[in-house]
Amino acid sequence: MVRIKGLWSYLAVVLCLSLVLAGIPAVPNAAASSDPVADLVNRLQPVYNCLDAGDKQVIQAAKNEIAGLDKSVIEGILTSKGLITPEVTSRLGNNAATTLAGMIKDAARIYYSQDANTLESELQDFRSKYSSTFSQLLGSGVTVDDAWQFVLDTEANLPAAIQRNLGDILADFIKNSSYDAVLNSFSDIVSDAASEVTSDFKDALKDLDWDIGLLMQVKDALRDNHNVPDGKAAEQALLKGYIRSQTRPLGSTTLTVGDTQEYGLKVLNQYEVSSTIASLLGWQSSDPSIASFNGNKLTAHKAGNIRVRAYHPSAGTNPDFNNSLWLAEFQVTVNATSGGGGGGGGGTTQTGQTTTTTDFGQVTVDKSTGSVTITIDAAKAADLIAQASGPVVFKVDIPADVTVKTATVELPAAVFTKATEAGKALSLEVAGVKALLPAGVIPPEILASPETKINFAFQVLDEAGAQTLIGSLPASMSRAADVIEIGLYAVKGDDQQTVTPAKPVTLTLTYRPEGVDADKLGIYRYNVAAGTWEYKGGRVDKATNTISTVLNSFSKYTVLAYDKTFSDIQGHWAQRDIEIMAARHVAAGISASEFNPEGQVTRAEFTAFLLRALGISEDRSAANLFADVQPGDWYYGAVVTAARTGLVAGYEDGSFRPDRAISRQEMAAMLTRALAYAGKKVDVTGRVDDILSRFSDSGSIAAWARESAAVAVESGLIAGRTATTFVPLGNATRAETVVMLKRLQDRL
Repeated sequence: MVRIKGLWSYLAVVLCLSLVLAGIPAVPNAAASSDPVADLVNRLQPVYNCLDAGDKQVIQAAKNEIAGLDKSVIEGILTSKGLITPEVTSRLGNNAATTLAGMIKDAARIYYSQDANTLESELQDFRSKYSSTFSQLLGSGVTVDDAWQFVLDTEANLPAAIQRNLGDILADFIKNSSYDAVLNSFSDIVSDAASEVTSDFKDALKDLDWDIGLLMQVKDALRDNHNVPDGKAAEQALLKGYIRSQTRPLGSTTLTVGDTQEYGLKVLNQYEVSSTIASLLGWQSSDPSIASFNGNKLTAHKAGNIRVRAYHPSAGTNPDFNNSLWLAEFQVTVNATSGGGGGGGGGTTQTGQTTTTTDFGQVTVDKSTGSVTITIDAAKAADLIAQASGPVVFKVDIPADVTVKTATVELPAAVFTKATEAGKALSLEVAGVKALLPAGVIPPEILASPETKINFAFQVLDEAGAQTLIGSLPASMSRAADVIEIGLYAVKGDDQQTVTPAKPVTLTLTYRPEGVDADKLGIYRYNVAAGTWEYKGGRVDKATNTISTVLNSFSKYTVLAYDKTFSDIQGHWAQRDIEIMAARHVAAGISASEFNPEGQVTRAEFTAFLLRALGISEDRSAANLFADVQPGDWYYGAVVTAARTGLVAGYEDGSFRPDRAISRQEMAAMLTRALAYAGKKVDVTGRVDDILSRFSDSGSIAAWARESAAVAVESGLIAGRTATTFVPLGNATRAETVVMLKRLQDRL
């Protein structure tokens, strides 16, 4: 067995940047994807969710150290350690050291990612940037995706490798909270798991005359020269996140008021912590009034939902809940005791809870704690699924005198299976929060066990907690809703795992209309790593005071108003539309205070604007069809993505001409394609000439653009430059562009 000590070995090869990720493998909690990037991102999301702010800081510090490295330093190490073998030189040429140094630097940057969005973006960038070099080095039949697939195959072998290698190391780790021994052991575990994988990628490495010992010298040289002083701490932080994501409670996570539950842990899904060791840990409840600990024994006092954390002994027996030495976290639901009378549709329990029977199950509301639990009955849900012509609605009406702090919707796996078979979405709505879960949203392997429950849950942060996150907002932004933390979980017995939706979910939140401009509202997600709020879109319904957007994962969300303006648009005819599109993060100024409304727009700029307006993420791995668009260009990702989605086309000579000012007829063509992409195609068959006849210069509209121009005019996206002229070859100003894009968004 080859010994792979540490993750830097694979960084040294760069081609194995995913094996870096294999060193911190994640729970396979999402359906297999045809794209290894998506699979890696989904598997690592739970790891990133378990990182503390301090962990993220040290990971970012290591990333900054990598970014600051001069490539010549890496080139010197590669040369001095003999990594530039004759075979490598024959394939990459005399600049082999420079090429490999650049790849190593970019791969290391990816390794020190701290959230899934950053990871996905950087993996895509790496694949796009180095695909040709990768094949040149390893052979035309081997791709970057082959390397990442090798990682995924290695990850599948890890559970058995963990069991073979860890021995008594975990017991010492739990007592002493030191990650050193586990980190070193993981090197052997990854090597053990990788040794059983057969792949062309693995064989191709041998042809370069590389071995692990040589690569280890490269890794040691980087660290020993203090080039990445925070590297080891960052590796430990990532390992900490992995261990947390793979640690489960031993003991029931559903209690009744008056119950006492003794907890243990199952670390890395392999090692069961004995009650003796568990009693030495620090245990804490997020709300001791609902349930509190004595040692590792939790006693339930009143109904509600809490989070439980177990801490290394060095944190003390009664740690603060936010102490960074936590080892595991899980959710516990406390139910009220039965009894207390009531008949028919519901009743009141001995603790004052109200339980109501509905046409889809039961709703339990505890006014004193603000907790709501909705239990969906599988048989009733099956009937509703069979009867529904559209989404199956599970809506709970909460009494006006109840302030909801936590809510959980519990659905048997069978409900999602039935919904998938029927092609029906499930709409869950409680206390102003609505999630539309499409058919197939839960990966099928999670639903395979009939005992599994899927819980959709959210918690409203108290004002102190919300202010901690909102306090640093700029003066131009204000909060228009509660800050809520939303999660989707698979629960089987005592085991609870976070679920990453296999399909996009539509989230609807209720906003407070007082004192805000509804046209400038958006749904924002809190980025823990950056400590900032990220815009996630939002379509406002002023009649119901709600705002909706489509998401790929759950986290902390709120509704913010962004009142951005520019000094040079005051009194401008397009001021209102520019401000609204700035609030939607589509229109950006040329500086913090200037917009330049009369400036011209290039083809590349309009392409980027259009993607933002449609909410399409850039995919730098898409095929590049244009000779004058290069990976180093700022607009590369936007142009290749727009070409892949059919939004843009080039010229007959194969060029895109990104810096050329876009004409009004070109803009009409792109806007028309955008309508079709969004499923809003407008039919002007047989009416093109009639629609364009109002313009005296309609004869100068190019033949290829006439239908698009007619669609743009008919749908109200483009008006004439004047009442009687279209000016097809004229160049649209930045103000005109923003107005057209706003019309497009409002029509979708």
